[in-house]
Amino acid sequence: MRAASGCPTRTVAQPVLAYREISYNAKGDTSLAAVRPKNGTSLADKKEYQRVAECLGDVYRADFLPLTPAKPVHLSALGQRVATTAKNTEILCLVAKDEATADRAAAKLRSVVADDAPTFDGTKVTVEKGEQPVVRAVVPDTGTQRPGRLIQSNMELWMAVTSSEF
Repeated sequence: MRAASGCPTRTVAQPVLAYREISYNAKGDTSLAAVRPKNGTSLADKKEYQRVAECLGDVYRADFLPLTPAKPVHLSALGQRVATTAKNTEILCLVAKDEATADRAAAKLRSVVADDAPTFDGTKVTVEKGEQPVVRAVVPDTGTQRPGRLIQSNMELWMAVTSSEF
């Protein structure tokens, strides 16, 4: 298909806008029913998504990996928060199957932070115990680091806890 200008056109994601919210899908045909359902349940009705949303806090962007209840890490997400134009913080959150898994995941994250210094300098890793333990890594960016780097270029931290081998 070509536009009136003769340039090829692309199918782009159609955003869904609501008050203080933008939802979109980058896969084109996949429904947003789980994000904004007209009937039934939404992702926000699932405890794992609630826990991760609480962990992320007020972020301007969040990326989620699929919910995997059969794996040690049930759900993980990465969010970006900005305090000023010069201060961006990235937040990695994951829901673990149990406290032992959460402790192992936190240890793995701390190991990556230490091994890859100075890439993740200033990172704080914490574990919130409970029925659905949550591991949180808060990664400050410097003015020279691009926001979203944990999903675009410095992926080692997130990838360390997405494998079932930690």
